[in-house]
Amino acid sequence: MPSREKRLRLTKAALSVWSASLGLALAQQAPFKDVPPTLEDIRFLYQKGIVQGYPDGTFRGKEYMTRYQAAAMLYRTYLVFADDVAKRVREALAQDSQARLEEALAAIKDLQEAVQIVQEAMADYPEVRASLEETRKNVEGLAEELAQVSSQMVTREEIGDLISSVGALENLIKRSEDGLKALQARVSVLEGALRDLEGRYQAGQGELNKKVYDLGGRVDALEKKGKNAPKLTVGGSVGLSDGQPDGEVFVRGEANGVRLDGRLTSDGVQVRAEQGGLTLEHRAQGGLSESRAGYRLFEGVALGLELGYGDSAFGVVRIVHEPDGGLIPGVVAEAGVGAGFHEGNLSRNLLFARAGYRFGAVTPSVGYYRYQGEEPYSLLEGRLDWGADFGSLGGYYRLVAFPGSGNRGSEWGVRFTSSSNPFVELGLRGANGLVAGEPGSFSFRYQNATASRTDFTVRVGYRLEF
Repeated sequence: MPSREKRLRLTKAALSVWSASLGLALAQQAPFKDVPPTLEDIRFLYQKGIVQGYPDGTFRGKEYMTRYQAAAMLYRTYLVFADDVAKRVREALAQDSQARLEEALAAIKDLQEAVQIVQEAMADYPEVRASLEETRKNVEGLAEELAQVSSQMVTREEIGDLISSVGALENLIKRSEDGLKALQARVSVLEGALRDLEGRYQAGQGELNKKVYDLGGRVDALEKKGKNAPKLTVGGSVGLSDGQPDGEVFVRGEANGVRLDGRLTSDGVQVRAEQGGLTLEHRAQGGLSESRAGYRLFEGVALGLELGYGDSAFGVVRIVHEPDGGLIPGVVAEAGVGAGFHEGNLSRNLLFARAGYRFGAVTPSVGYYRYQGEEPYSLLEGRLDWGADFGSLGGYYRLVAFPGSGNRGSEWGVRFTSSSNPFVELGLRGANGLVAGEPGSFSFRYQNATASRTDFTVRVGYRLEF
């Protein structure tokens, strides 16, 4: 097999032959409609007949080549090079110069190497194998004749014999184009088969895409139907709280976008209904009651408006930053103000702010609440909520200061609920120096007291889902 250096010399020789025609090639208009005019090498190869493109006038430079296409390009390159070598040898012999004779011998040796390389590369293509072998023998014979006369003075008759041998080589090169046509015919058949296969693939892909689209529509319809299907969960739990029997009955339902949650305990009742951004809630506990109606505008960063009535009317405006869809993913925050009536006067007001961050399943947060009314207080809260596959755990600690009396109190609590069925609820809650309330509520307010209390709750329950 020829060495790499010989291959490089062949390439350089071919480029030197083509460079004479480069100026003319660059002046031509771009031969393919998908090739930019700036790609001059493609125009040059087209001008030389090495590349031909597709019948639709495209080059398709980003597509893969088949072995037959590569073989056809190699054989065209060889024919162009061989034809240029034959012309150079004929011109050198016609000048009857010893120096030009040596130049002709060097060109023939380059062609001899080129024929050997092409023969090795095209060994599997019978269309051109015989033609290449005949050309090789002819070039070897011409090289021997030139070598014999290159070192001595030759007569015009000998030069004429050499020119006749060159003419025979030129005729042989022209006849080699028949092998190229046969090879090109095979390439055309293969390209046609590939185009047919591509058309079938595209048709099949289109049909597959249609089926996938139809299937996706059916899945969406089933998901929508499943979401809109009525859901109902009922259950209850029994246990002990502060050493006394305790229990709870609850019901949760959802239909047509309306969610309902109701709870009945030994201490009171709580009902909540939601649809879209609208919320209705009523709570009665320990002889107190409060009803609220709220509406939330926007998502991500939402604006909440609430109106309610307990022992008197009140209203609250809040801004809520949700962990999903907010400006900063994971951030949980809200801030707001409220005002309420007392004995016919708008003398109650509320200011609050809370912020936290969701670290996976854990969400810590801190909050501040300031209530101004018949017994003002300031409240600072730290909270931690954790959710897992087996259950949820929540805990809080609150410090409450009563500026009117100068007293302070605290409240804390921990609660765990398993996600199993039957489920278990465990809770521990304590209060010191106050009557516990609910932060942000006008009705369930914190009150100054000297007593302390600790409650432990344990319940076992069961839920039914329909």
